[in-house]
Amino acid sequence: TQAIGMLQHIAETADKDDLFMIAIDGLLNLDAPPEVLRWARRITLERLARRHDKMYLYQLIADLAEQTGDKDVMLRSLQGALPIIGERRSSLLRELMDHTRGPQGDKQRHLAYGRRLIGLGEVAPPGVYLDLGTVFLQEGEINNAVKTFSLATDVPDYGGFQQQVATAFETAGYPAQALRTWQRLLVSRPGDVGALLKVGELQEQVGRDDVAADLYA
Repeated sequence: TQAIGMLQHIAETADKDDLFMIAIDGLLNLDAPPEVLRWARRITLERLARRHDKMYLYQLIADLAEQTGDKDVMLRSLQGALPIIGERRSSLLRELMDHTRGPQGDKQRHLAYGRRLIGLGEVAPPGVYLDLGTVFLQEGEINNAVKTFSLATDVPDYGGFQQQVATAFETAGYPAQALRTWQRLLVSRPGDVGALLKVGELQEQVGRDDVAADLYA
């Protein structure tokens, strides 16, 4: 309790940001009570109002919000830093996408961050394109999904990536698109029995049983 009180005093009276940050980080490291962390978030917001171009203050607010379980404030704080973060914007957008992905995530925010990332025109890891394209498919935005998947050009295992894309199409209920993806793979793997069987299976799904039978044979 005494240590927490000392850190609060330092944070409240600190003139320089480095001392202020040490005090707030100390409160986080001590797992201070929720009411203290909310107080810390308030005074950090007050400091941010006077220093709106300091990324580390946005990050402090996000850390405090995460510690108290307020994910909405955490996301809004990180999002607020996007205009001032410069060349790190793409990495911050990827971080925001990580925070909003998955069954318990925020799909609309995830898509919004993904669109902004794609709009930057910078090269992102293949997993980013796969993840974002899959979410587009879940939302029924197939054209955006196709465009997003096609942006992944610098992929070490391109065949493996295309298999994941085909699986995403099939899982989302787009067998024709999955079929086209597998057919492109089959061109480069004419003797791949697994690929032949998969193409045959998808040909059956789209109603071409005779073509599927030839492939099986």
